[in-house]
Amino acid sequence: MPPTNPRTSQSGQRARSVGFDPAIAEMVRQGIKVAQEKLIDLSQRNTMLNFRHSETSARHVRLIDERLDFLVKSLSANRTLDVIPLPPVEQVPADEDTDEFRAALKKARDIDPEWLAVEDARRAAGDRRRNRDRAAERALRDRVRAQRGMKEWRAAIDPKARAAELRIDPSYDLPPADRPMEKRHTDSALQTLFFPDRLEAKLSSIHSSARALQEDAGLSALYCAVGFLEWYEQEDSPDPSFAPILLLPINMQKRIVSGEYVFTATS
Repeated sequence: MPPTNPRTSQSGQRARSVGFDPAIAEMVRQGIKVAQEKLIDLSQRNTMLNFRHSETSARHVRLIDERLDFLVKSLSANRTLDVIPLPPVEQVPADEDTDEFRAALKKARDIDPEWLAVEDARRAAGDRRRNRDRAAERALRDRVRAQRGMKEWRAAIDPKARAAELRIDPSYDLPPADRPMEKRHTDSALQTLFFPDRLEAKLSSIHSSARALQEDAGLSALYCAVGFLEWYEQEDSPDPSFAPILLLPINMQKRIVSGEYVFTATS
């Protein structure tokens, strides 16, 4: 072994002793903390720590009733997925789309006094085109339903009510992985809680903002947040905060299908 240099040995001992000095260690920790605060926003203003879910926000769209495992696998495999709205509210329910009901409705148009009064009012107003007033049409159908002993029907105008009507779960908790998969959980569509017009407006805004940022700064800012961690800033904090667990970068495309805009997401 080479001879040990006394000076080198003494210097190493002094360096090691300095490294374990509590005062210096604390100074280093405080310096790192200050640097972190300058580089990283650890306050509740940081949406990566405190994401606020909002159905009215123009910056994000919530997906409902989807399987997280299938979603992650699909995006990881570069699969193209359509972001779809809730189907529009039906003005004619399925139990009225029968020959029996249509026959009863036709008969009611000839004898129902309220309907005939509406028709007379249209004629008096000079409306030769006989445009059917939707409210009057629906009221007539409701009277026919009552006469036939059918259950009262009301169109679901609330998105959550419409989703429930279609057996789509609108809750924030997505189906667990151990639940049997349904067909809608393995298709190429991502379900949202918005009717067509509202969804188109929100996705158009997101698409335009993302494209402008990409063209102006070369940055991609679109992500699919998968899962959120619920946490509390203090032990006695009354309200939880939510931080996204996994962010998958995505691209969004906009195309026209049958005269309507369709937005797709892909990795």
